[in-house]
Amino acid sequence: MGIDVKEVYKKGATEMIKVEVPPTRADILHPCDIMEDIGIGWGYNNIPVVFPPTNTVGSFQPANKF
Repeated sequence: MGIDVKEVYKKGATEMIKVEVPPTRADILHPCDIMEDIGIGWGYNNIPVVFPPTNTVGSFQPANKF
């Protein structure tokens, strides 16, 4: 897909990667765009489902609730 992995390193207990995106990929703006490409390439159904380590409760903010 044109994205090259340049560096893999550990920062604390987290593994991080550094990628290089060619200028022809104007659709890559944020890290979530890289994850979308990984999901498309690997297959969304092949990614294991993992629950986050913390529980959160979502709700509308009062300013946005109509």
